[in-house]
Amino acid sequence: MRAIKRLAIILLSVYLLAGLTYTVGSHLHAAIATRALPEWTPASLLTPFLTWPSLLAANHSLSILQVHDVITLAFFTIALLVLIMRWLRESDQGQRWAELIAWALKFTSLAYLGVGLVSSIAGYSMSALSGKATVFHPLVGIPLNLLGWPMNLNASIRSQVLSFQSVIEMLAILFVLLLMAVLTTRLPKPWQPLDHPPAARPN
Repeated sequence: MRAIKRLAIILLSVYLLAGLTYTVGSHLHAAIATRALPEWTPASLLTPFLTWPSLLAANHSLSILQVHDVITLAFFTIALLVLIMRWLRESDQGQRWAELIAWALKFTSLAYLGVGLVSSIAGYSMSALSGKATVFHPLVGIPLNLLGWPMNLNASIRSQVLSFQSVIEMLAILFVLLLMAVLTTRLPKPWQPLDHPPAARPN
């Protein structure tokens, strides 16, 4: 019962922190888009703070995911996994699961940025070869694409018009999944019994 209560507190804390991230991000996005400070009312603050999953889902269904949507979702996932890892480390079996989750989190984060970098290189290369002018300088566009490449891929898939950049992104994702599958087979399995008794923990 105590473990369930702690897990519920973790979920609620992460949910509220993600809501705060979404609220601040959406207001900053509105300020940048309109070049004016948005009106900060209780309703404009509480609505995204409490209902951010429905707002994010609505943007996804309309293919208009924004940078703050991706950042909030990434923050929610990472924060949830980090807190669950701390909770799991309280037992020897949980410690092994926590180590596996930590490895998966690091691999996924590096893979996400790696796909974004490949996507950026593909996009700027195609623009250079076709003679098209780029919207952002690479020093600005590459960091933005490192975070927001899933939005471009999602929009391309929904519009059923795949660009060279979108194809490269999907191939990079496929490569990452295959690499993760190969590396996972070499990791110790938390569900298998230990070959030796766990070391005693210091008091």
